[in-house]
Amino acid sequence: ASDVYKRQLMHEMRKQIQKVADADARDLLTKRYLEFKPWKVVASELDYSVQHIYYLHNKALEKLRVHQSS
Repeated sequence: ASDVYKRQLMHEMRKQIQKVADADARDLLTKRYLEFKPWKVVASELDYSVQHIYYLHNKALEKLRVHQSS
């Protein structure tokens, strides 16, 4: 993909993530999808187990989906 397309995609992802009301969910989504951090690093930075980060990630995605559908 072109650099322009990548920048546009990142901008759109950032806009959607910023619309999520839950600050912890926003932080998790930002670390994973905008900062490209591995799950282990995200878990460490948020002080959770990797297993719990997977659970929180699913919840964060649900919040993102709910927001997009409204």
